[in-house]
Amino acid sequence: MGITNKRLFHYSVGLYLDEIIKVGNLLPADCYLDPGERPALWLSENCFYEATARKGWFQANGNWRRLTMCETHLMCGGLIRFVISPDVSTHNLLAFRDLSGVSEQGFKHLIQEGRRQKANPWDWHVTFEPIPLSSVNALEAWDGRHWVDTGWNANPDESSKSKEE
Repeated sequence: MGITNKRLFHYSVGLYLDEIIKVGNLLPADCYLDPGERPALWLSENCFYEATARKGWFQANGNWRRLTMCETHLMCGGLIRFVISPDVSTHNLLAFRDLSGVSEQGFKHLIQEGRRQKANPWDWHVTFEPIPLSSVNALEAWDGRHWVDTGWNANPDESSKSKEE
């Protein structure tokens, strides 16, 4: 486990934002896991967008397909990303393989699927622990062209205290 000097993001969609704030943590995902695999919270160094964060959609004909970034933005309440504090300890992709309990086949599939979606798996980092929102430096929203700081603060009491001092 290490602290990285790289800027890390957790990408999500606006539909999930209220629940994330209510829970107060970014939580490890526990879906699509091999038996015995540890849930992981995925982060990315990609400062434009993490392609694997796009959502899927069932079309009118019943077929499932992966949405584009623009479609995910339009159909899922907007795109958001949490800028993670550099103090959060994370694991790189190879450490994930060794520590997560993922099968060799599952790990290969993860890499292949990421590459198929035009992602760079070497941009990926994980933690197996929740990240408290107090460890989020910023919440940014996609405006259709750029990432914009929302001004959201996980610790509003602290920011108002610092303004008073």
